[in-house]
Amino acid sequence: MKLTKHLNTFAGSTKNMEHHFELPVTYKDEEMTFTGRLVTFAYEYKFFVQVQGVEIVYEQDDEQHLRAVAYEHAADKQVDPGLIAAIALKLEEQRAALSI
Repeated sequence: MKLTKHLNTFAGSTKNMEHHFELPVTYKDEEMTFTGRLVTFAYEYKFFVQVQGVEIVYEQDDEQHLRAVAYEHAADKQVDPGLIAAIALKLEEQRAALSI
């Protein structure tokens, strides 16, 4: 996973850092690549990943694992829960490799 940095400004002087990336995932014997953003806030960070036209937000839970906490609900777009879990596992692998 290669990260690129972008500094964003929100509501005056509040700043956060965004790192854009591509995430390769193998799911059901199919290679897929998803685009995403790692957004850092004061003391936390979240991953925003585009999956089949839907942005899924992943954050760290109390057990230090990543979980999907929110995503855009669209009546015509259902994302496979197994794919959501596979992406979380891949993000955890990459997070461990980057030591974040």
